[in-house]
Amino acid sequence: MMISSFAVGLFNVQLASKIKRRNCLTIEIMAIFISKLSYIAGDLIRIHLIINILMYFYRGGIV
Repeated sequence: MMISSFAVGLFNVQLASKIKRRNCLTIEIMAIFISKLSYIAGDLIRIHLIINILMYFYRGGIV
């Protein structure tokens, strides 16, 4: 998951650098930030799915 989110972050940053012509340091900071955000989003989706499964067994339906 971390490798794929980092690759997505780098792709987004390369796209942004082609459009806005930012310097290298800003591009690297953006790459780290985007990859961390996508990694956190993946964790939140996993937590939400686990909660839905637990609630399904507890209440008998998906919330």
